Amino acid sequence: MKKIVKLLLIAFIGLTMLAPVTAEAREAFDIIYHNVDVTVNEDGSFDIVEEMQVHFNANRHGIYVNIPSEYHMNWDVDGAEVCKYYKFPVTNVRVLSGHENDISHYDSFTRIKLGSASRYANTTETYKWSYTLNTRDLDLGGVEMVFLNIITSGWDTTTDATRFTLELPKSFDASKIYTSTPHGEMLQGAGELDGVRVSVNGNKITGECNTQIQANEAITIQVLLEKGYFSFPDINHYGIIGLIAGLVFTLIVSVIHAIYGRDREVIQTVEFHVPAGMTSAEVGTVIDEEVNDRDIISLLLDWGRRGIITIHETQKDLILEKKSELEDSARNYEHTMFNRLFNNRDKVAMSKLRYKFYNTMNLCKNQVNRYYADKTRQLSTNVSIALQLILAAFSFLPVVLLTALSHYFYYRGGMIVFIAIVQILLLDSLMYLLIYLHKIRFMVEAWKWWQKMLCQLGVFILFAIPVGIMFTVVLKTGVRVSQALVVTGVQIALMMFIMFMRRRTDYGNQELGRILGLREFIRTADEDRLKELVEENPYYFYDILPYAYALGLTEIWNEHFKDLTVSPCEWYDSYRPYNDHYALMHSLESQMHSAQRSMTSIPESSGGGGSGGGSSSGGGFSGGGGFGGSSGGSW
Repeated sequence: MKKIVKLLLIAFIGLTMLAPVTAEAREAFDIIYHNVDVTVNEDGSFDIVEEMQVHFNANRHGIYVNIPSEYHMNWDVDGAEVCKYYKFPVTNVRVLSGHENDISHYDSFTRIKLGSASRYANTTETYKWSYTLNTRDLDLGGVEMVFLNIITSGWDTTTDATRFTLELPKSFDASKIYTSTPHGEMLQGAGELDGVRVSVNGNKITGECNTQIQANEAITIQVLLEKGYFSFPDINHYGIIGLIAGLVFTLIVSVIHAIYGRDREVIQTVEFHVPAGMTSAEVGTVIDEEVNDRDIISLLLDWGRRGIITIHETQKDLILEKKSELEDSARNYEHTMFNRLFNNRDKVAMSKLRYKFYNTMNLCKNQVNRYYADKTRQLSTNVSIALQLILAAFSFLPVVLLTALSHYFYYRGGMIVFIAIVQILLLDSLMYLLIYLHKIRFMVEAWKWWQKMLCQLGVFILFAIPVGIMFTVVLKTGVRVSQALVVTGVQIALMMFIMFMRRRTDYGNQELGRILGLREFIRTADEDRLKELVEENPYYFYDILPYAYALGLTEIWNEHFKDLTVSPCEWYDSYRPYNDHYALMHSLESQMHSAQRSMTSIPESSGGGGSGGGSSSGGGFSGGGGFGGSSGGSW
C-alpha cells in the first residue's frame, strides 16, 4: 500500500511540474521586434514591408510566413450585420534579407518559407520581406477605408516591440484613425493608450508598441476615408480589351473565310436513279463529308437488292445468308466487310457479331476515308480543312479573352492557371459542338423531330458551358453585362464562319450536286412520277432503298410507296405474317437499326483564408479583424 501511495505521489508531482510547461508551449523562437511599413497607393493597393528579428530557443532551419488573400468579413451597416467575401491577391512578393526562400501561392494565402534545409538558423536572425496587397471597393455603399492588421494573433509566440508606419497618398481626417491595442482597447486619433503610441505627420501615420504582445494578441489600424478617396482600376476597361480583340479576330476569320472557305455555288441536278459509279456508303459520305456507321450498314441493303445476300428475320435474331460472291470490281471496303462477315461460311447471325465486329467497321470507315483522300476524289480543299482545324482551336477566343482578362485584373493574378482550366472545358465543348453543328448543316432535313431536338439541346448545352463561365466571372467581377452579351453575339458569328470554312473541290461540288438532287427527289417525289418509275422498273423501290437509308430518309421513302403496288421483296423475309410491303419495310428498318447496334458494339473493357469582423462606421472592430497581416511559425 505504501508503494502505491508513493508512486501516485511521484506521478502527481510530475504532472504538476509538467502542467505549466504544457500550458505555455509555443513556437521555438521569440520575436525581438516586428516592424511593418505600409505605402498606401491611390489605386487601393498596399505595398507592405515587414522586418522581424527572432531569437531561436531550439534548432530550427528558419521561419515560414503566411499572408492571407481571402477574407469573410462581417460588417455593421446601419445596424444590420452584413457578411462579405473578398479576394485580395498578394503579388510582388520578395525576400529582402538575403535568406534562401521558397514562395508558394495558394487559393487563400501566400506562403514565404525562409531559411535553408541544409543548416540550422543562427540563434538570432533578422528576416525581411515585402509584398503588395491588392484591394478593391469594399462594396459598402461608397464607404472607403484603410483596414489593416499590423500584428496578428497568428504568431504563436511573444513579440517584445513593434513599430509601424502608414503613408497615405492624400490627406485624411486624423480623428478617424482607430487603433486596437493588444489588450482590446481602442485608441482614436493620435495619442497613447495601453502601451500603443500613434502620431500623425501630414499623410503619414507612425505607431509603436513597446509592451510585450502575447500570442493571442494583435494590433489593427482602421482609417475611415471620404468617398472617392481611392481610384480603383475600372474592370470594364479590361473587358473592352477582350471585346475589341474578339471583334478583330472575328473580322480576320471572316476575311479568311471569304478567301479560302466560301463554297462555290452547288448546281443541284435532277436525279431519279442511283448515282452512277457510287455506292450507298459513298453517297452517305459525300453528303456530310463524314463516314458514319449508317453509311457502312447501308451496304447490306445494297447487297440484298443486288442478289448477293438475303436477310432473314427470325424470332430471336437476324440472319444474313450469302447467295453469291462480291464482284471483283467492288470497292476494297466492300470486300473487307463482306469477307469478315461470312469468313468462309454461308450464314451469320447478327447476335454473333456483338462486341466482335466493331474493329471491322472502323477499318471499313478508314478505307472509305482513304478512297476520298486520293487527289482526284478529294471533297474539300486541304487549305480550307487546315484553316478550319486551326481556327477551331481558337474559336472561343472572344469568350476566353473577356473571361480571362476580367478574372486577371479583378484578382490581380492567376490568369495562366485560370485560362488553362477554361481552355480544357472549352476544347472539350468545342469538339462536340462542331460535330453537332456539322451534322445540323448537312443532315437536319432528314432527321426525325426528336433527333433535331436532341441536337439543338446538345448545341445549347455545349455552347452554354463556356458562355456560362464567362457570365459567372463577369457578374462576379462587375464587368458590364452588355459587354458579355456583345461577346456572345460575336462568338456565335465566329462559330458560323468556322462551321462553313470548308471549301469543296470541283469534284466535291459536282458529286454533292448529284446527291442533293437525289435527296430532294426522295424527300418530295410525287405519286404520279413514282408510278411511272415503278412501271419502268418494278424493283425501283429497292434500288433506291440503300441510298435512302444512307441519307437517313428510309421512312420518307417508304411512306411514298404506302399506296403503291411494289413487287415483293425477294431478299428479305420475316417470321411475322405481314400483309403488305409497307409493314414489311418498317420491320426491315427496325432490324437494320438492331444490326447496326450489334456490328458497332464495343466491349466495356475497350474502351486557409483570413477572417474577421469590421465596421463601416468606425471604432466597432476587434483586434486582428482587418485585412493583410502575416502569421507563421518555424520549420
